[in-house]
Amino acid sequence: MGERPLSEVSGSNGAEVYRLVVLPAFRSPIIVRLELSSTSAGELTVKLGETDRKPSPLLVDRRTEVSRANEDAFLRLLSAAEFWSMPPPLPRMRVFRMGGACWMLEAIRGGIYHAVNRGEPLSPTFRDAADFLLGNLGNINIDSLPRHFAEQETSRPQRTPP
Repeated sequence: MGERPLSEVSGSNGAEVYRLVVLPAFRSPIIVRLELSSTSAGELTVKLGETDRKPSPLLVDRRTEVSRANEDAFLRLLSAAEFWSMPPPLPRMRVFRMGGACWMLEAIRGGIYHAVNRGEPLSPTFRDAADFLLGNLGNINIDSLPRHFAEQETSRPQRTPP
């Protein structure tokens, strides 16, 4: 979906960057990236892929300015979730459940990178932070996205009886 590593997005000015990647089952993949700077307003980037099997071309690729109040609200939710001390999944831990979604929140702050990858159900505090970024700031409602199950079913090769 055209995303660069967060270290590149953060750049030499050391911007604080958060990226939420949501991979809902049978729906379009979503990326919401929030870039915070001490010298200017935050910038939110929202990307919505075409389908779960074909993320490009993008159906949505928009950038908007984020108010300081919304930046602060997100950071408070992130702090309540204890994001920076949450462990990443164990190497063999399954984070995707059939019919659920995979949620990955990654961040870089002061040159330190951290990522948390979770399947549903999410802990309430992590869910609050992710939902705020996705819904309140990104204006994306996963449940309103069309399902792509029919497309996947018809893309399978048809078996012919013997």
